[in-house]
Amino acid sequence: MEAPIKIQTLADLAPNLPLQQVLSGLIEKGIKGGIEEGNNIIFETVWFPEITQRQRLVLTKKVNRLEKATLIIDLQQVGEHETLRELYGRIQAMLSRTFGSAVTREKGVFGPNIAAELRNGNFIGTSDWSTPTGILRLGIPYRLDGIVRIEIQHAESFPLSTHVNWGLEEVK
Repeated sequence: MEAPIKIQTLADLAPNLPLQQVLSGLIEKGIKGGIEEGNNIIFETVWFPEITQRQRLVLTKKVNRLEKATLIIDLQQVGEHETLRELYGRIQAMLSRTFGSAVTREKGVFGPNIAAELRNGNFIGTSDWSTPTGILRLGIPYRLDGIVRIEIQHAESFPLSTHVNWGLEEVK
């Protein structure tokens, strides 16, 4: 059995790592008890202690290897004190402190109709950081179910920057 990896950032959850090595590294970080749903293992966890919204780490596997890692930040608890834009900006700043400057694509404005704007292709909000094994993407992807949430994914690659449906659709 391979030694667990040391996991400090989402970039350490590198695409194509052996899944068992990733799971061992998460246990050492105190993250365990994931629930399998299809090709995904979902962990209810607090990745960013400074974020009070619900966070879920999702490992997508492909033949006993990590295909991608996704941190989902649900927005049901975003209220008067912190707008979606403020929360997104705060997460973007935290990631920039760790990974440096990002390639950012923005179209449209954060507002009360963001679900419709995403559906119509009138809103794009992504920031990409290159990692040694792929791309770390922060964004608000379009979802078929209309749920608006923030996702941070580490994957080998993503669809063209104009595509808004890059999110993890399988996890509600």
